[in-house]
Amino acid sequence: MAQDTLLADLAALGPPLGPRLQKLCDAEDWTDPRFLMVVRRALGRRPRVHPRQWEMAAAFLALAEAGVLRPDARGIAFGSGREPLTFAVASRVAQLTATDLYEAGTAWDVARTNDPLAFVLGSAPKGFDAARLAVHHMDMRQVGYPDASFDFCYSISAFEHIGDDPDFVAHLKEVRRVLRPGGLYALTTEVVPGDTSRPTRGNYAFAASHLLRLFEEAGLQAAPVLRMALSDFHENNPRPLASVLHEDPADPLLQGLTLRELGGTVSGPVLFLLRAAEGTPRPVTVDGLPQTRQRVEGQQALLRRIRFGDWVRLNPFAQRAARARHVLDLWADTPVPAGGEPLLATAFVTPGEGVLEVQLVLVPSPRHAGAATVAVQGFLRDPAAEATTRIAHAAQVEMNAPPGAPAVLRFTLDVAPGEAFALFAHATAGEALFASVDVQLRRRPPGR
Repeated sequence: MAQDTLLADLAALGPPLGPRLQKLCDAEDWTDPRFLMVVRRALGRRPRVHPRQWEMAAAFLALAEAGVLRPDARGIAFGSGREPLTFAVASRVAQLTATDLYEAGTAWDVARTNDPLAFVLGSAPKGFDAARLAVHHMDMRQVGYPDASFDFCYSISAFEHIGDDPDFVAHLKEVRRVLRPGGLYALTTEVVPGDTSRPTRGNYAFAASHLLRLFEEAGLQAAPVLRMALSDFHENNPRPLASVLHEDPADPLLQGLTLRELGGTVSGPVLFLLRAAEGTPRPVTVDGLPQTRQRVEGQQALLRRIRFGDWVRLNPFAQRAARARHVLDLWADTPVPAGGEPLLATAFVTPGEGVLEVQLVLVPSPRHAGAATVAVQGFLRDPAAEATTRIAHAAQVEMNAPPGAPAVLRFTLDVAPGEAFALFAHATAGEALFASVDVQLRRRPPGR
């Protein structure tokens, strides 16, 4: 292998970051020349304040500083799709095994293929040595390799997708088994600044204490300190996920933020540095969490006061995007019969404490004059305990009664602190086809 000038140049920048890399993503990290060098020269990207870019750069730095990016090393990546980190790492080791649920029917477009190796190599940079890369379909809970097979492992925002606590521990124990003595597991995942995980199966956002318990149960030792403090960079402020994600194929990584808000829960990526524990794992000190929590909660409250102080339009198909093509006459020619999938389902939003005013307007298609009954339900839930979702309002509206007239539903709800709201609607009789669907809400102004 030719001399790796990137690793030499990183080492020349000064003392390594080492355990200080075990931290919450921070926009200020893009001012560190190490991160910028890795982004440009290892990942082949322009620097941008984006969580996935941070995770890959931080993981690369951790592997480099651990000394495992060397000509005789072997590593394994979990849930790696065809991310650029794959090639940045594989080009510097004897072999990297990239794993994911590669199959034609997977829900993940980054792994949807019948030919995993060709699929991943299709994103390889020019001149990449394919002999350094193996690609396999693999469940993270069952690593099909003998004990002590790898010098290092890594995963980028894959851990939170594999199930619940028994699945997480199964994966971590497998990692401990296949790591050679002294080997490093660089793991990034979503962490909330609070004390309670967001336990959505298949898409967790973890409390730090929850993760540290899982590592301990699996016999893995994290670095001594977890840094959860944030700088005052504006990009660290929480923002609704919908405001930073879009479907522009020319710019698929628009997500320009560090913390993101999902159903009222703010989370951000954290890098953990894990090794097999020698005896009982030692406690890990968590620094800066109360300050970050206070800042995030204050910023959320401010945004809610501004955002929901006047009428806000919600995407009626946020949770069922494909339904728009079935229920709107922009695309559909035939009405939707009663039963089956919801006609509409907004995302859960957290408007803040107070009286919430909601308006739904359903405009029937002029191409369908048939009557239909639509059942509407307003849901409230505590984002920290999604199992407590409850129906806070239920009503029925009649379509085409009289023919062609819009159906308008208005109602109010009392929302407790922290509760999130979503609106669903089903056709319960007849057939429905709409020219338009409009959902708006606001917190009732004081004095009304």
